[in-house]
Amino acid sequence: MRGIRAAEGLQPIRRYDDGGNVIELHPLTDDQRHEIEARAVIAEHEAKARGYAAGEWEASRATVASPHQNSLRSPVASPRSSKLKRLTPADCAASEARGYVVKGLIAPRDLVLMVAKPGGGKSTLAPSICYAIAQGRPVFGRRTKPGTVHYVPAEDGHGMKQRVHALKRTHGDAPGFNLIEGVSDLLAAVSPDRDALLQIVRADTPALVVIDTIAAAFVGLEENTSQDMSRVIDFARKLTETGAAVLLLHHPAKGIGSDGTARGHGSLDGAADVSLLLEPPGDDGAIHVRMGKNRNGPAYDSGMGFTIKSVRIGTDEDDDAIFAPVAAEVEGMSVPSA
Repeated sequence: MRGIRAAEGLQPIRRYDDGGNVIELHPLTDDQRHEIEARAVIAEHEAKARGYAAGEWEASRATVASPHQNSLRSPVASPRSSKLKRLTPADCAASEARGYVVKGLIAPRDLVLMVAKPGGGKSTLAPSICYAIAQGRPVFGRRTKPGTVHYVPAEDGHGMKQRVHALKRTHGDAPGFNLIEGVSDLLAAVSPDRDALLQIVRADTPALVVIDTIAAAFVGLEENTSQDMSRVIDFARKLTETGAAVLLLHHPAKGIGSDGTARGHGSLDGAADVSLLLEPPGDDGAIHVRMGKNRNGPAYDSGMGFTIKSVRIGTDEDDDAIFAPVAAEVEGMSVPSA
């Protein structure tokens, strides 16, 4: 007996015998259909994350149910060697430290979200943090481990070049900071940009990769669907497999205010290791950075606040001054002890 599965197109549950004959059982209820759809999305995400080959995934798509009841089980995965390991408290105490890119904030292989409204300062703060990492310079009172940074300015490439120019004028050169220009579509089923970016990251093994922003880099993304958002998460996790942390810049959910929820399907917030919300300037004129989640340290106080300073970077064809913004750290804010 081959068992029971939901046939393609979510047809009624069917049983297959050894001769390939189909015996129709009970039609699927709406709840069962929804469960099958949800399980299929989850299973596909898990399969991709584990690096299943296409053939293995196709072979494991059958959704199995008990021959004596209508309860549905998860799709059957292809046999693979297990990585299960039993750890005692002593083993846990002897394990190596996680390491850091920005101490107490970003660790290698982390998926980090930075959320702010349009014009809220995320494309000014993010390159400032990246520049400090490339120079090995402390940022907001936190140590950084010197490393290469690849910054993808999908939303405003020209403006980001001006911001980097302003950072160079303010802090000096940083050869480890790289803009990756030309990325326009990381969502398409066949995406030369996605393949090329992954190849660059695998070859260069940067400490941090930044995608600015999700909406601009994943053109046509249906943010509210788990299927599309899982593709964003899958690609980000492929980048983290190289050892790099990945920072995604995104916008907050509409009507939520400043509670830190990223726009779109909740799987994005759930997948993040760290989430940072940029709050509008307060009475002190500073933009405060609030943590929604932090797996590398305390989440109640980021100790980060900044103002936006204009730096003159040259003149235009009319000899008028050109300015670009940089993040100026606000001193005296509390920083949790690491």
